[in-house]
This record gives sequence, C-alpha cells and structure tokens, in this order.
Amino acid sequence: GYAIRECAKNGIKIAYVMGFIGKLAKMAAGVKQTHVKGSKVDMKLLAKIAQKSGADEKTIKRILGANTARHVLEIIQEDKITGFSDKICHMVQDRMMEHSEKKIRVNVVLFDFDGTILSRCTSE
Repeated sequence: GYAIRECAKNGIKIAYVMGFIGKLAKMAAGVKQTHVKGSKVDMKLLAKIAQKSGADEKTIKRILGANTARHVLEIIQEDKITGFSDKICHMVQDRMMEHSEKKIRVNVVLFDFDGTILSRCTSE
C-alpha cells in the first residue's frame, strides 16, 4: 500500500506488482504488511475465490485445511480449477488502485514457483 501511494504522490503513471501467491493473496485481502511475520494468508478468502472459480466442496475443504498459500495453489492446479489466478490478480489490482486513489495504472503478474506466469492483468 505504501509504495503504491508514494507512486501516486510522486506522479508515477504506472506501477507493476509481481509476486508469488502468498504475497498476492495477502494483498488481495487488503493486508498492507505482507511480511511473513506481519500477517497470515486468509484461507477462507482463497476458498471463496476458488468457489467462485468453480471449485467443488471437496476442493474447498482441502483449501481450508491447507497450511500455506503455495499449498492452496498446488490444490488449485491439481484439481484443474480455472480462473482462480485471474481473480487473485484482479483483486490485487483493485486494492492497489484504491491505495493510489485511482491516480495510477496498476499491472499485476502472478508467478508460479518455477517462474511461469500464471496470470496477469493490466489496467487501461
């Protein structure tokens, strides 16, 4: 949140937010301090996003029992849930736009742990 507000305050026109599922999940939830010791991933939120992406009850239960966001992503990939990563990116984008008071464009990229881009969204 701080970095995006500073970008807006200093006339930056576009910001890029890139990361792995853990950080982006925290940002999607509106968490401003994403350091591992500063906050936790909201598994209920991730389960809700999965449900909106078509996950069945079995997948939702697995997500709610997951220990990490990375584990959630593994479940999503194993169960072939489509749209989940896109929804995370758009939620992060919405939160970051709020932080900048919609003064800057925000592009978001979600990477897998092998460097593969899972999703990206760009603002117009």
